[in-house]
Amino acid sequence: MLSVSLSWTACETKYDANGDLDGMWQMLRWYDKQKAQVVADKHDGIYYCVQLKLMKFVRNGSAVNYYLAYFSHRNDSLILGKIVHYPTDSVCTASALQSFGVPANGAFRVDALTSDRMTLSTDEVELSFRKY
Repeated sequence: MLSVSLSWTACETKYDANGDLDGMWQMLRWYDKQKAQVVADKHDGIYYCVQLKLMKFVRNGSAVNYYLAYFSHRNDSLILGKIVHYPTDSVCTASALQSFGVPANGAFRVDALTSDRMTLSTDEVELSFRKY
């Protein structure tokens, strides 16, 4: 019984490797600072899903058309690494994620991160999310 308890604890730790960042995030607002206008809101169905070392980018819950990216999160920065588009299994650059608010260099500042809210930004955009 003790070994089962220990293995369960290990799995919980593994799946919660990113603290408050882990989980499914619904984009509430994508604001373009240069144009001073909202590009997208919660009705556009943009989601970032975070688990282990991967982020999934999906629109409207599509199960067949999405992107997966390795990432690093340190202090106030979130940087995307290798990005793959599914179902084609093709490797992409961060510019392929432009329709998700991701900058061409794949790097964000983490302005706010709690268990239920997140704000990511660059000099050009500000993205606000709620944990879904």
